[in-house]
Amino acid sequence: MLSIIMLKQLFEILKFPLLVLVAHVLATVLNWYAIDYFDKLMHTLGGMSIAVSAFSTYTLLHKRKWVGTNHSLVVAVTVVAVVVFAAVAWEWMEFLIDTFAGSRMQISLTDTMGDLLAGTLGGTLISLTRLLLPKK
Repeated sequence: MLSIIMLKQLFEILKFPLLVLVAHVLATVLNWYAIDYFDKLMHTLGGMSIAVSAFSTYTLLHKRKWVGTNHSLVVAVTVVAVVVFAAVAWEWMEFLIDTFAGSRMQISLTDTMGDLLAGTLGGTLISLTRLLLPKK
């Protein structure tokens, strides 16, 4: 059973992706995706939020000695890989919903590739910031 401390840690890790997910649902209901570039903004924010969560997860795992390396570049590259995986998973989810529910979330291949790029750039921005800025 999850303890209160573990639930707090889980919320701390997931708070930014959850915030972006709530914004996505609200934007869908309010038809904000009809605004030019809003979709790309949301994919960028999604990538950024996944990167922040991946860094938080890494920090927790490192404190518990579940991961050994603490090399900044290795961690930053791993975080970007996690972001890319999450972006691909999101696009696959959209594809499956379009295929089986008849929706049109994926407008075109160009749109899908742009979404993947936006998420990757958002995650890379966070990773570069963590890599290049001085530690507290």
